[in-house]
Amino acid sequence: MNRQRADSLLWSAADADGIESAAFDVSSRFPLGRQRWRRAAAGRREPLDTWSAAQRELLREWLAGAAGSRRWDSLLKIAGGMRVELARQLCDELLLNGWIERCESREPRREHWRWTQIVWCRRDRLHAALGLPPPDLREQVRAQLAQAAATLGEFAAALDDLQDRASAIALRRLALLRALQEWKALARDGTRREFAQFAGAHTKSIADADWRWLDERVDLEAFGVRRHSPALWLRAPLRLRLAQGELDLRAVPDLIGLSPATVDALAAADGEIGCWRLVENRTSFEQAARAFGGRDGVIWLPGQAPPWWFAAVRAVLRLAPAPLRIACDPDPAGIEIALSVARCWEERGLGWSAWQMDAGALAALPKRLPLVDDDRARIARLQVLALPSTLRSLLQAMQERDARGEPAKGEQEGLDFTRD
Repeated sequence: MNRQRADSLLWSAADADGIESAAFDVSSRFPLGRQRWRRAAAGRREPLDTWSAAQRELLREWLAGAAGSRRWDSLLKIAGGMRVELARQLCDELLLNGWIERCESREPRREHWRWTQIVWCRRDRLHAALGLPPPDLREQVRAQLAQAAATLGEFAAALDDLQDRASAIALRRLALLRALQEWKALARDGTRREFAQFAGAHTKSIADADWRWLDERVDLEAFGVRRHSPALWLRAPLRLRLAQGELDLRAVPDLIGLSPATVDALAAADGEIGCWRLVENRTSFEQAARAFGGRDGVIWLPGQAPPWWFAAVRAVLRLAPAPLRIACDPDPAGIEIALSVARCWEERGLGWSAWQMDAGALAALPKRLPLVDDDRARIARLQVLALPSTLRSLLQAMQERDARGEPAKGEQEGLDFTRD
């Protein structure tokens, strides 16, 4: 669409809606023009705070790009199938209020005008009205990303992606990464709504598109940001006493999840258990819970466990002390995890041992992967520690085989967690 050519033509008198038109590609077949631009004769610019929240949110998404114009099919794609009518209404409101000029075209022998493109008008004022950063902030974005590279190293991949994003999007998402870093530094743990309130003004301050971006580039679970309230998954022959009642875990046939708030409310535990069994792989945990949960306590260990999990385990261990048998993935990282968790037992003077974590466990796996540099660095750190004999044998077996357990889902599923 030739926007400059439309500017060179005369604009018609305003119609009943206050809209002027400038036609071009005029011919005998198209005496009114095959294409036209439309604009408000006198922009009334109705305050955007009178528009619906859905309109303002979609408008923010449309303004995310740096271009001064947008194709209508691109705007419809952003809106998605569920918001087509909303997109049409918003486009008309923008036109009537002088925020855009719109190009339209039509086919031979048809009266219907098809929208093809828009051009933003006074985009700086539109950004200000929506509380968005000014539209041209590339230098500021570059400077902030360069600074962030030194302070947000754990988000290197996400920062690389922001280099090519529109300024407003880059700054907004950079602020989310900084909020995540602060959330982690404060050892916070909670739901997505709680993080959104921490990072912004309310529980819905993070747009769906930004959540999708974070999901693709950041392990939110590792930063303590969860879709729902977390739970300590376990099975144990215990009756838990709380201030307002009791929770009898002996009635549970397989497993149950206790929220951090529930664990915090525990006052005492009745019953005896032979030991606590902690299993990292989820499928293997469920097998062990069914096999041993009637006599032992069995807890799921979610890999690099967050602070709330350690606090919950310490609380349960205080009420029901017993030795530990721990089963982590048979690889260098698994040994490190086992050692970090075992400290909870060492703090209370309780014994612990590895379970299904020895040379035989590595040999029994249906698939193994060769060691990489990160594995060798971990092995070097572990070699200088005083390890239990089972873990020492696993470490030696990995070096001899130059292999480790496969870090894919179900790594431990080649082992039998229904036997001791």
